[in-house]
Amino acid sequence: MICPLKRFLCFRAGLALLCLVSALHGLDRSRRISQYVREQWGGESELPAGSVRAIAQTADGYLWLGTDKGLIRFDGFNFAPVPLGPLAPTPNTPVLGLTTDNNGNLIVRPQGANVLRQKNGRFESIETGSVPWVDRPGRIWLV
Repeated sequence: MICPLKRFLCFRAGLALLCLVSALHGLDRSRRISQYVREQWGGESELPAGSVRAIAQTADGYLWLGTDKGLIRFDGFNFAPVPLGPLAPTPNTPVLGLTTDNNGNLIVRPQGANVLRQKNGRFESIETGSVPWVDRPGRIWLV
């Protein structure tokens, strides 16, 4: 005869396993793995810059990549370098951080330059101490 504690533990383990198994509905059983699309970008393919240091998405759907060789915009199909204009020391100034402000504008932290905001398609330098900088959820810095 199985003791009540052992029966309870077996029931709990079985229930936990059942919960895990029922959550595995991510793939369509009628498709082969080779039918799923996976793309990878690197230096030898389309990504035109070095290491990615930061990623942000603006309200218009663009992904922005802060890299060792500047700012890159990804529209879902193509990577395009974005010049920061005369506000950055060089055309390929490394971008150390990216985020968006409350209005959905891109905030860029280039190396060796002031914090920049993209507003109406142009970059402008903004005063430090007034920009909320989010480096991870729940942790905000004023730079």
